[in-house]
Amino acid sequence: KWKDLPDTGINVNTKEIEAMFASKSKASGSGGGAKEASAAKKTGPILLFDPKRQQNAGIALARLRMPTSEIVTKLMDIESLSFDQVRMLESLQPSAEEIEMVTSFDGETERLGALEQFVLGIKDVPNIQQRLESAAFRLKFGEMVSELKRQLSTVDAAMDIVDGCQELQSLLRFTLAIGNYLNTGTKRGGAYGFKLDSLGKLRDVRTSDGKSNLLEYMARVAVDSKAGMRAWGIFRVPERMEGVALAKDTSLNEVSNELRKLQSKFNAIKAAVAAAHDDDDAASAGDRFAEVMGAFIEKEQATIEQLVEAGAKTRKRFDEVLAAFAEDPGKDSIAFFTQWATFSSDFGRALAKATKALEDAAKASGAAKGGASKAGAAATGKPGTKGGAAGPKATAHAPVPSAMSISKKLADELNARRRRRQAEDEQEDEDESARSPTAGPTGAAEASGSRSRRRSVLQSDRWRRGRKSIAPRGVLPSMALISEGDGSG
Repeated sequence: KWKDLPDTGINVNTKEIEAMFASKSKASGSGGGAKEASAAKKTGPILLFDPKRQQNAGIALARLRMPTSEIVTKLMDIESLSFDQVRMLESLQPSAEEIEMVTSFDGETERLGALEQFVLGIKDVPNIQQRLESAAFRLKFGEMVSELKRQLSTVDAAMDIVDGCQELQSLLRFTLAIGNYLNTGTKRGGAYGFKLDSLGKLRDVRTSDGKSNLLEYMARVAVDSKAGMRAWGIFRVPERMEGVALAKDTSLNEVSNELRKLQSKFNAIKAAVAAAHDDDDAASAGDRFAEVMGAFIEKEQATIEQLVEAGAKTRKRFDEVLAAFAEDPGKDSIAFFTQWATFSSDFGRALAKATKALEDAAKASGAAKGGASKAGAAATGKPGTKGGAAGPKATAHAPVPSAMSISKKLADELNARRRRRQAEDEQEDEDESARSPTAGPTGAAEASGSRSRRRSVLQSDRWRRGRKSIAPRGVLPSMALISEGDGSG
């Protein structure tokens, strides 16, 4: 088709076309400079590192709000750095690869990005990582020491309680006595002590009727003045053991590990200070690392030594306490004190329940006496008086609290035994009278007294012989894990 359309014979105004469509040459002066600036602006800064690193560094640099030159001055001075500044500088700390990338850049360094400019500015600061770690250690040393002292003090106080609380010792004696009695006749009887996990099993030893357990029984005995154990102060154990609960969250193994790390870091800084003192170039360059950190080491040397010594003493004593209770030498303080704290809490709840039962029983007793007083006054026609009865004399015995009463089955058995003994006595009286018809009243009285003494001895012998069959077998399976041969305290 195009071969049929020649361009000849067309009148083209070439001058007009050239004037309108010819390319114009670049003008010199301000016009050309503006275009170059626009092109440079369009290109932007040169970024050598990955975008994620650029983003994180940009946030840290914005928070520092300092030019790189001021940051370098603070790094060399080290004393004027705050802890937050140290942490941000640690996040900005360049790697050896990043320093190499910036150093080997052969373009226009002023076109580099903010992070690249920062790395370029601090690359000549000596031992940046050690400098920042030392600055952070100096700033946080007092806080770390205080926390370690608090943890050691908490563990020491808890050990004072479990090792020296008289009320707790009395409770342990009481528990051991009950356990040995219940385990009489078994290989677990006659124990010299028991493992701490046995304390958690006291709740599992149920009474015959299933309504209570051994821990609640011990609590009732502890609060009931008639039981003769209140003077031992066992009911005060939960109050005395509050300090143990504070120690159950402190791991002595972790404390010992933190102490070793603290001492190791302290010694590393001490060695770095000694090396810096031998560097003549550091002082001439305005580097105050040796001066500042040297003063810190000299000031806190005694502190670190005393803390390490205190930690060793606490560790040694804890090992001794573990041995005294025949516990595993590798047991951590968290597990050890948690067992005590749990038992104390359980015993506290049992005490509260026992106290309420006694109070309810006392109220019921008072109500019963008041009712008897009114009934007596009505029977005699005389008005009753407050606190007493005008009628028949009320019983001198307060009703036994329901929480302390024996079961009906046991009561029936005891009554049956009593009736059998009475029948035996009557039969012995008849036999004695038949053998001594002329004995008279005096002889009969002597025979009766002799019979009573003989029966008492026989009953005592029967109890001693039959004790093994009376006690429930194996009620407390862990009560006898500590024997005389263990050498436990």
